[in-house]
Amino acid sequence: MKLTFARLSQESNSFSPLVTTMADFEGTHLVEGESLLAACGADAREVPSWLKNAELSGFVQEIQRCGDPSVTAVPLLSGWAIPGGPLAAETLAALKERLVAHLRRVGPVDGVYLALHGAMGAVGSADPEAELLRAVRAEVGPGVPLVVSYDLHAQLTAEKIAAADAVVAYRTNPHRDHAETGARAARLLIGAAKGKVKLTMAWRSLPLVIGGGTSIDVLPTMRPIFRWMKQAEREARVLDLSLCMCHLWRDSPEMGWGVVVVTDGDADLAERLADELAERAWAVKDVFPPPFLSMTEALRRIRGAWFRRLLGAACVCDTSDVVGCGAPGENTRVLSALLEHGKGLTAYVPLRDPSVTLALWDASPGSTHDVVLGGKL
Repeated sequence: MKLTFARLSQESNSFSPLVTTMADFEGTHLVEGESLLAACGADAREVPSWLKNAELSGFVQEIQRCGDPSVTAVPLLSGWAIPGGPLAAETLAALKERLVAHLRRVGPVDGVYLALHGAMGAVGSADPEAELLRAVRAEVGPGVPLVVSYDLHAQLTAEKIAAADAVVAYRTNPHRDHAETGARAARLLIGAAKGKVKLTMAWRSLPLVIGGGTSIDVLPTMRPIFRWMKQAEREARVLDLSLCMCHLWRDSPEMGWGVVVVTDGDADLAERLADELAERAWAVKDVFPPPFLSMTEALRRIRGAWFRRLLGAACVCDTSDVVGCGAPGENTRVLSALLEHGKGLTAYVPLRDPSVTLALWDASPGSTHDVVLGGKL
């Protein structure tokens, strides 16, 4: 029994003027074929310099733990780019072509697992991940189970749900259950491929983008919801529950939180639990994040925290230009505030400016140059 697996993941910021290209995948993580299988071993590192065990490692190692030598994990490819602007149209087309080519290479399969992000954008495509799923479905046919995993910040859509037999997502924020998410997907896929379970899915979309307080899974606002999800899975017919709290920087008409329930052939139970999980998520819609500080107030607090500064550093994030969510990282407002109000503080301010980098590349240490820094895109 051949269960094949792949990843194509990137979190896109619709408002960035910089498109994501194939070079961004190649420069971050792009592995194909048997090299991918080797990277997912227990003693290997799936994503060098980043994660030892992520979703694909969890998937492969769960198959190995199942104890059935007839079940084999067949690698396709894994492409992962850091958050950035939407994919260039030709990049999406090339990745989709590679994915389908690998499927054809391995021949008929008994199941497919795809690790996606859920917030990928692309130039000219309203829902690029749905395109990838439809391409896989067209290649393997309607009878082959297809299980998909997403980031907790995925944007679920009707098209994504319709193309998959089951959807699972991270349950931690900040994310630390990559491998366990892949293992959950493996258990569903093994059961479906063997005919032991009938994957039955229900989902709800909520008109909610900011809620749940900090949305941290272990803090009071969200902790009861994730605890209830685990308790609901104790019912024998319930296979998996997921809650996605959407990526805020995607220009999507279906923007909002989403919930998914997977049961073993019980559609009524899936619908009932999807309703209940959606109600629990909706109940925290009015719990807002802590207020954002101005740079002036942030610097005042930093100066007051002298003992903490003796022990470490203060980290300031510009939430209007946060590179962890795909922004360009060239806003100079933090630097400007530091120059005006940060006298006496030592500050390291990362700014994206290729032209200044080139201009100063060969400059001697200690030399002085006048440049216009940042704010050019």
